Amino acid sequence: VEETGVALLGLARGASWAQLAAMLRSLLAEGDVGDAEPETLAGLPSGDLFAVANAIGALIDAPVTIEDRRSRVLAFSGRQDEADPSRVETILGRQVPERFSRMLADRGVFRELYRSDQPVFVDRPAESPDGFMIPRVAVAVRAGDEILGSIWAAVREPLTPD
Repeated sequence: VEETGVALLGLARGASWAQLAAMLRSLLAEGDVGDAEPETLAGLPSGDLFAVANAIGALIDAPVTIEDRRSRVLAFSGRQDEADPSRVETILGRQVPERFSRMLADRGVFRELYRSDQPVFVDRPAESPDGFMIPRVAVAVRAGDEILGSIWAAVREPLTPD
C-alpha cells in the first residue's frame, strides 16, 4: 500500500454489495487507510468477533457462538466446556453439523429467528439428535434490513429481561 499507493480489499466469498459498500464507507471514514488507529467500541477492539463473543458470554453468563447465515462459526467465547457435545462438534468443525441445522430448520427456528427482533429460545427437542442437550437462545445480527448471521448462547432456561 505504501509503495504503490494502491489499497487492496479482500471480501469473503458471497459477500453482498451492501457489505462491500459498508466496508468502503468505513475505510473512507478513517481517512488514510494505512494510518488508521485501532478503534474500540465499548472497550472492545473493532473487528474482533472473539472479543464480542466473550463480552456477550460474560454478560449473559453462557458460552456463545457467532455464526453467519450458513451456520458457519465466525467466533466463539470461552467456557465452551460448559456447553453440550453438539456445541463442541460445532466449534471443532467451524460449522453447525447438518443434522442439527436440519433439525432447527424443520422446527422453524431459523424462520422465527430471522423474523424476530427479539432473542429466540430454542428448547431441547424430545427427539433430540445426539449431543443436543442444552437449550439455546439465539438472536439475529442485522445491518439495516440485511441479516448477516446470528449469535447463539447455550443456556439452561430462557433469558430474563434483565
